[in-house]
Amino acid sequence: MDIGPFPDLVYSAVEHGWLAKLADGTEIFVRGNRREPELPRLLLAREVAAHFDLAIAAAEKYLNHFVAQGTVGGTGEWTPVALEFGRSRRSDLREYEVLMNRDGDNYGLWNVGVMHSPGLSTSQFTPTRFGRRQT
Repeated sequence: MDIGPFPDLVYSAVEHGWLAKLADGTEIFVRGNRREPELPRLLLAREVAAHFDLAIAAAEKYLNHFVAQGTVGGTGEWTPVALEFGRSRRSDLREYEVLMNRDGDNYGLWNVGVMHSPGLSTSQFTPTRFGRRQT
């Protein structure tokens, strides 16, 4: 199976999926079994990686709309920590999660659920919800 931009993709029995890191350190999770990642989720991961800046900008804009800087912890720009494709078995095959944080926010990560709709000439990334994961 061609894994595209994730040559270091490895299976984790603990995570029940495949893990890799992008060049900037952003972690990637793709649900799958011991033999291979789930193909639709891997294809979505490739698409998001190919349009990484657009995908992250959509999540940042969504968080900036709902989360006032400095009110919940952390300051500065949002930093992507992870992209998760199928962490929840119930997630739509077109949906993924972006996990982000800010400098000084030591209490958790912000997650943004994003739906991907391939466009004719560019991909569309539509945030649908956000939340907070405590660490």
